Amino acid sequence: MPKRLLLVVGLMVILVIGRPTASALQGAAVITPDNVTDVVELARLGRGTINQVALSPDGATVAVATTLGVWVHDAASIAVVPILWIETPDVLGLAYSPDGTQLATSNGQGEVMVWNVENGSLIATLSAENPDSLIHVVAFSPDSQTVAIGGQDGSLRLWNVAADETTLFNGHTAAVTDVAFMPDGLQMVSVSNDLTIRIWDVATGTEVASYTIEDDKGLASLAISPDGSLLIVGGEEAGIHIVSAATGTRLAILTGHIGQVNRLVFNPDGSVLASGGIDQTIRLWDVTTLGEIAQLMGHTDWIRGLVFSPDGSQLVSVSWDNSVRVWDVATAAQLDMAQGYTGRVVSIAFSPDGSLIASADASIAGLLRLGSSNVRLWDLNDLSERFHSEQRDSLARVFFGPEGDAIASASNDGILRQWAVSDGRDLGYGSGTLMGFNKDWTKALFRIYENDVIQVVDLQDTIEANRQILYGHEGLINAAVMDSVDLLIATAGRDGTVRLWSAEDAHELSRYTVAGQGRTVAFNADSSLLAAGDSDGVVHVWSVDSDEEVHRLTGHTGTVESVTFSPDGSLLVSAGGDGTVRVWDVTSGIELATFHHAVGTVAQVVFNPEGTLLASGGDDGTVRVWGVK
Repeated sequence: MPKRLLLVVGLMVILVIGRPTASALQGAAVITPDNVTDVVELARLGRGTINQVALSPDGATVAVATTLGVWVHDAASIAVVPILWIETPDVLGLAYSPDGTQLATSNGQGEVMVWNVENGSLIATLSAENPDSLIHVVAFSPDSQTVAIGGQDGSLRLWNVAADETTLFNGHTAAVTDVAFMPDGLQMVSVSNDLTIRIWDVATGTEVASYTIEDDKGLASLAISPDGSLLIVGGEEAGIHIVSAATGTRLAILTGHIGQVNRLVFNPDGSVLASGGIDQTIRLWDVTTLGEIAQLMGHTDWIRGLVFSPDGSQLVSVSWDNSVRVWDVATAAQLDMAQGYTGRVVSIAFSPDGSLIASADASIAGLLRLGSSNVRLWDLNDLSERFHSEQRDSLARVFFGPEGDAIASASNDGILRQWAVSDGRDLGYGSGTLMGFNKDWTKALFRIYENDVIQVVDLQDTIEANRQILYGHEGLINAAVMDSVDLLIATAGRDGTVRLWSAEDAHELSRYTVAGQGRTVAFNADSSLLAAGDSDGVVHVWSVDSDEEVHRLTGHTGTVESVTFSPDGSLLVSAGGDGTVRVWDVTSGIELATFHHAVGTVAQVVFNPEGTLLASGGDDGTVRVWGVK
């Protein structure tokens, strides 16, 4: 990367983004009702979930689009920690202009932005005509003057950035999944889930031709040969369609991928085609013989982006396994890899001394049990990732042991694993869907029997007959927690109830009704209060002694996925599907503060043991640490 760009990027990080450092976490004050309005984001762990990749025309830099923004790597060494030079949330589409001076991004709010690569400034923004339409694809014209934009709502537009003029192209009746310009820039090609390939006259906005692929379920990707004669279209099921641009005749179908082909790209001279799919493989094809040259194996999740180097000798790929990989085209060997990108955070936990955070994250495919998940350990002394362990099962929860020397993770597939904090060493695994431990890890709560009962396991008693079973919920139990003195257990279920149980003999003590599903539960420190969040966005607080509902707290506009009390019991914090973290006064029930984590769901929120820091983890792939600066 040129030194001038490095300097500009560094200044952007300091002056524009103002990202806090580890020093901001030291000596933070206890968060109380009196100072909660002074709480700010002190640190951010993780780079977000990868969505796309672009290579600068000169091959010097690799830009990676994530839920957090755009990160730039030196193409010569992508494993080196990247520099965040544009922070713009929820980036889905990414493209360099052919002259290398601009970068276009699109997002999940229907916006398209064009940035100056030289100084990182925002050149222009095209606001959403339909804010609910995701903009997955953007492409620059060969003269770098115009951006083509394809929307989830079936819209296709051309945006002349300098003149700030847009032209709407009408025709598609389903999501536009990819778009590209013909080499001469006079025509544009789009593909859609309406099963059509459409060619458009750029000057007049008229449709020149429309070809239909009738024997597939959807069209997901597009590549145009360098001479403009071939349209290569990735299907949802039938394979890769090779179509004549002049006549629409399908000349061949390339088969081998299992499922949807997400990305297609030609090498510069048009002799090799690369394809990437949801089957986690990249395949290289000889365009002349239509034979498969090689498979590039290594990614553990859906392929999201592919780009050849200017000389065609290397291929850069990104995947929902949140890695960036560089491949040698001639040998199919992996040359380099960048990690540190993170999937949707589903669970977080502080170590007992508050110096470490463990997190569990998964890609969308991982959440569907089709991809990978990760357990990560973060050091709050320097904000570094100490280790991470990838696994194939779908993670649900992560816990620290009482001594802080081990981490346990629980998966939706019933796999329980443990790691040593000191070196990340795998300590082994067991079975059962773990919902929680008691304070000293002598008892565990497991969800069993088709997920509608809880088994209380004394980890010091190996006799299975002695295990207690909590019967009563009708349907999936979403959450279970034991109080700090091992006397009470609370559960929340899909049946719209929150239940209180005796931990001594497993009988039901109380039952509370919530709207929709019960999603999360938590006791305060002395077990006098029980809080729960439901799928209608309401936080409930009950007195354990009287069963009276003390507070019914409204404000969330989505499901409440996590609730937690501050260590001193003065605050209740909730987080959920609206992307917010909300802080409530326990005594009055008044909402004291709202923190916006990111677009998407915040899955969990936790206090450190001292009550000085609050951490939240969400869909954007980050763990954010909050406190009084």
